[in-house]
Amino acid sequence: MISLAGSGASVQAATHGQSDWSGGPAGALGPVSTWGDQFANTTQTSWLSIPGQLALSSTPMGAQTGFITSTAPSCRSVASGDLDGDGDVDVMTALPLTSFPGTGKVRWYENAGDGITWTEHEIDDDFYGGWGITAGDIDGDGDLDVVASAFYGNPDRNGRWVWYENLDGAAGSWAKHAISTGNFYGTQMAAAADLDGDGDLDVYGCSTLTYLGSENDDVYWFENTAGDGSAWVQHRVDTDYRDAIEVAAADIDKDGDLDLVGTSYGIESIVWWENVDGDGIQWTRRTVTPFTPTNNAVAVADLDDDGDLDVVAAGVNAVAVAWYENIDGFGLSWAAHGLGQIPGASDVAIADLDGDGELDILASSPDLDFSFTVWFRNQGGAAGFTLFLIEQGHDNSEAAIAADLDGDGSLEVVYTEEGAFQGDISGLHRASITAFRTSGELVSSVLDAGDATTWTTIDWDAAVPPSTSLVFQVRSGNDAGDLGPWSSDIESPGSLAGILAPDTRYAQYRVIAASSDPAVSPILYGMSVDEGSAASTPDGEGSPFPTTVSFQNLWPNPTSGSSTALFALPSTARTRLEIIDPAGRRLATPLSEVLEAGSHQVALPELPAGVYLVRLRSGSESTVRKLVVR
Repeated sequence: MISLAGSGASVQAATHGQSDWSGGPAGALGPVSTWGDQFANTTQTSWLSIPGQLALSSTPMGAQTGFITSTAPSCRSVASGDLDGDGDVDVMTALPLTSFPGTGKVRWYENAGDGITWTEHEIDDDFYGGWGITAGDIDGDGDLDVVASAFYGNPDRNGRWVWYENLDGAAGSWAKHAISTGNFYGTQMAAAADLDGDGDLDVYGCSTLTYLGSENDDVYWFENTAGDGSAWVQHRVDTDYRDAIEVAAADIDKDGDLDLVGTSYGIESIVWWENVDGDGIQWTRRTVTPFTPTNNAVAVADLDDDGDLDVVAAGVNAVAVAWYENIDGFGLSWAAHGLGQIPGASDVAIADLDGDGELDILASSPDLDFSFTVWFRNQGGAAGFTLFLIEQGHDNSEAAIAADLDGDGSLEVVYTEEGAFQGDISGLHRASITAFRTSGELVSSVLDAGDATTWTTIDWDAAVPPSTSLVFQVRSGNDAGDLGPWSSDIESPGSLAGILAPDTRYAQYRVIAASSDPAVSPILYGMSVDEGSAASTPDGEGSPFPTTVSFQNLWPNPTSGSSTALFALPSTARTRLEIIDPAGRRLATPLSEVLEAGSHQVALPELPAGVYLVRLRSGSESTVRKLVVR
């Protein structure tokens, strides 16, 4: 703990923690000076699906489906993000035509936290031709805004690319701003990324058609010149890539900046554009494949775990999905691998759907009579991919994404149904497609304290629902290659006295998770160990603010009524307090606003008897404390 100047407080000599494992197995035990985002090895834990947490991995099961909404006419796109800042995942879509004369809409659906109950909200009730959609912090104020594109309609009426400013940070009020009012036609997608490397989000997309004097059907990006979305400059990436249909941003050549990968109806190829100077001004086109029928949808990720980015593509006419291996690692040599056939494949997305550390592929088809939504499970290495059906027979499914809708530690799938005819169901489906494994464990890298020390305490933040368990084991020594046996199970945070020997330099932890219910898993959000003897900060000395977010206490705790959260912030940031039950569900959000640096107190609501987690999120940092109500 670090206190404000003038108060006098004891501090730990050093704290070592880990709250992200998404870097994957390090391939060696260490030693390391910090744990970072890697670890030594794991068995049956999900570390890649949702960065910043650790849960049990899953196995495929028959899809359990339901609706987010069944009244979203002609919805063709879907995106997700925590729009209202309450800690769960919300969903948004754009609707091209909802009434006559032409009226389109942009909507978001508020998640009650369980992934089952949703409330519809309109961001814009007049966005004719609405098609593409995404979420991102366009103005840099710490909350999520929304970017949308219109396929058709008069651009003077609502623009072609627009962004909606989340005015209150809770998605209760929106302001519409034009990004481009150019006479584009067929703008199917909207995406955001920092293409010029200046630290803010730019917007990019493509125009699919040339129609009645519209601008060329090529690839464009729009520079967020002021960094807050108030001014935009249009840039054309390619002057001769007609009928461009979809674009994705990624660092293909591993030079530290974002390149673009695109598909085209007209040229029937997949190409990527090298961001030559990293500022998005000069682009060099390079070929992934010169001719392919998989020229409709595109996504980018490292599918073969070799450290470079590969490309996934699908085509309506090809009835197929394929991935293209980045052979040399710099995008100059590619090898095609077919995955399978689905009628009219129109969209692909990439995520670790079963939590096994291998990236899987989602695909959907807009066939008017017999649509499919499927996933290709990556078995790893030479085992290839196995096809699993999510749903078939729904009408005209144009898009699919993965997100943890219910906060249980595994990914669900959200996909669209446009409806083939007037009166058909048209909306957003949700599907759970995996069941948790019964047990798993993760072994950390060996930590090097730099000198012999005394390991004093261990702490962790976790949600442990009924029917699950989560325990730690630790060990230490002076030989990094031989730390000796593991300790007995540590079931709750506390002192390491008598568990780890004093005057040892190296330490390591193992976390073991288990569940007897395939519907739930324990979730680890972070852990830490303290080492060294206590020191004292004299009154009037030291920094006035902590160097990191400090969740100092809940008082009283245990409590028979209300309690107060005490914490300190190192800098001004959007800050949120959430109360979470043992099943991982959010019960209340006592605080969600921008706070200045310094100490703060927030009163928590009275709760029924039980054990809860109180999660503090500020900026990019997150920490959790346990609250006991009697």
